[in-house]
Amino acid sequence: MFSRDTPINIAVTHFAHKQVARFVAAEKRRARRTAEAYARRHHLAELAEVRTAAAAAQVRVIKTAIRDLHRARREAGRLFDTTDLAVSEAIRRELLARGLDPDAPPPPPPAETGRSLQGRPLGGSTTYTPARINARIPATYAAGVAVAAWQAEGCREAWHELVEFDELHQYDGFPKSLDPGLWAERCEITARITTSGDVYREALNRLD
Repeated sequence: MFSRDTPINIAVTHFAHKQVARFVAAEKRRARRTAEAYARRHHLAELAEVRTAAAAAQVRVIKTAIRDLHRARREAGRLFDTTDLAVSEAIRRELLARGLDPDAPPPPPPAETGRSLQGRPLGGSTTYTPARINARIPATYAAGVAVAAWQAEGCREAWHELVEFDELHQYDGFPKSLDPGLWAERCEITARITTSGDVYREALNRLD
C-alpha cells in the first residue's frame, strides 16, 4: 500500500463535492455489508449473547478479523471508504487513462517557464468552484498529475505565449496594470493552460 503523504486541496463544484461524498458513502455501505455477512457466518450475534469469557474472546477475534479484512481490501485497491482512498483511486484511473503509470515516479515536467502548474495564473478560469476537497494522496500520483497537466494539448504553447505576453506588456501581477483589452487577451491565454487542478477535477468524474 502506498503512503498517502501528499496533501492536496481541490477546488470543485458543489456537484463534484457531493459526487465524492456519495461514492465514499456507497463504499462504507459495501464495507458494512461485508462485515455483516462475515459476522453472520461466524455467529457473532449469538456469541455476543453468551456471557462467558470464552465467548467474549471469540467475539473479539471475529471483530479483529473484520477489521483486518477491511484493511486488506483497502491495501489491495478493492475498498475506497475514505475521501483519501476515493480521491487516490480517481487519480489512479485518470493517470492510467492518460497513459501514465501512477505507481512509478514520472519524469519531472519541464521547467521551461520557471512557473508552477499547480494553480492557474490569475484570470482565465471560467469554472465556478465554490467547494473544496481535501485529501492525502501518494506522492507519485501528485507528480503524475503535474506531468499530465503539462502534457495536455496546447498547454506548453499557452505557457510560452503567456510568458511572452507578460514580458511584452510588463505585467506585474495586478490586473489593473493592464487595460481591459489586454486583460481580456491575457485571460484568453490562461484559459488554455491546463493545471494540476484541472486534472484532479477530471479525475473525480471517474468515480462511479
